[in-house]
Amino acid sequence: MRNELLSLFDEAWKEFSDTWTDAHSKSSQKSIHYLRVNSRRLIATLELMQRSSRHQEIESLKRRVKKVLKRLGPLRDLQVQLETIVAFQQRKLIPVFKANLQQREQHEIEMIHDELKRVKKDRLARAIKEVRSEFRKKSATLAHDNVKRAADDLIGARCDEFLTAKRQFQQNQLSEDALHEMRIALKKLRYIVEAFPAALNPRGRLRPAKMRTLQKLMGESRDLELLRESLETWSRRKGRFLAIVPLSEELKERRRVLLTRIITVSEDFEHTLGPEIRRPAVETTRAISTSPEAEVVAIDNPLQTDDRTYEIRI
Repeated sequence: MRNELLSLFDEAWKEFSDTWTDAHSKSSQKSIHYLRVNSRRLIATLELMQRSSRHQEIESLKRRVKKVLKRLGPLRDLQVQLETIVAFQQRKLIPVFKANLQQREQHEIEMIHDELKRVKKDRLARAIKEVRSEFRKKSATLAHDNVKRAADDLIGARCDEFLTAKRQFQQNQLSEDALHEMRIALKKLRYIVEAFPAALNPRGRLRPAKMRTLQKLMGESRDLELLRESLETWSRRKGRFLAIVPLSEELKERRRVLLTRIITVSEDFEHTLGPEIRRPAVETTRAISTSPEAEVVAIDNPLQTDDRTYEIRI
């Protein structure tokens, strides 16, 4: 079992290392995205090793990988805003705003290039090697049942975190903070499920596909809100806020439609967790409401999340 865990760890580190090299040389939206994904998968593997062996040095290594993940966040957000704003580039002032985003992106790329330089990766590689060596020594008698139990406990803990965050979202569905917390909790659950082999996931009903769908919806909602906030801040600084009000309102409406879908999809996902995982919940508020005559219809939308996007017509 120890060797199986080490093999899982080695694979996670190799993927992280390879995408680090790509992100350093290109810093493209795709390379940054994959480095963030593989950071989370490496963290998930480290968490399983830590729970299986109580190896204290792993915590320090986790923090270092999390630091890389956090540092990539601002560049990722700018790159997604640039991708999203393309659909609106014929609007007034948007070409100027887009140029501002591009300048900020270039600045972040220069910063990331320094953050991901070879010497820092080499230091992290040495820490990885040391943790691997210590884990190998201290877990020589690690039993298969212990690892399975650790995996089950970890998945259960992540399910609880997601459900707790979802309850908060139910109570205040217009809170960006509540949505963000639910999204982070879902990411942690998804990447643990994806990182573990089937033998270490006794809760087979936890399918990554459903989690990816919900995560995508929540991510698009957050991206729309970040874009709107960035656009409003920039326009106020330029003294041109009134010129972007129509687009700001349109972004709010698109986010409202996404939130409606998030409510539905998150309820469906909670049911897939099964009664042994789910906790009783009482919905106290529904921040998104429509009149009895409201109709949900499909529309064409450049920000669509699957084959169709929806709007609410009153």
